[in-house]
Amino acid sequence: MENRIINVGIIGGSLNNQWASQTHIPALKNNPYYKITAIGTSNIDTAKESAKILNAPHSFTDFKELAQTKDVDLVVVSIKVPHHYDAVIAVLEENKHIYCEWPLAINTKQAEKMAQLANERNIYHAIGLQGRQSPEVNYLKQAIR
Repeated sequence: MENRIINVGIIGGSLNNQWASQTHIPALKNNPYYKITAIGTSNIDTAKESAKILNAPHSFTDFKELAQTKDVDLVVVSIKVPHHYDAVIAVLEENKHIYCEWPLAINTKQAEKMAQLANERNIYHAIGLQGRQSPEVNYLKQAIR
């Protein structure tokens, strides 16, 4: 069986973003089954610069445009929680798979709506608990040991 490369777009993928640049981007770059193809940020200059450094052919300031890109199979949502709902819904409406940082939403109603839409469309979806990778949390864990 031939392995297929999964093309990834990252909403909040600026190399200036601590979470994306220290967690998601290194993991994706070091896995041969993933290719970062699109970077979305709120500033087109940082989007273009980050995309250039990562050899990603697309850069966006609009997460809907990123989600509509044919060169994206999976979207990582790495932005502030109040913006998760709109970004995730835009991605789900394009039938793209999604990895969203925790917490998923600002309330249960939003989270249930996103989960329902993903399930109805048979979209793979996951919520990441990246806080466990925080340098501060790891320092405290090590100090306690």
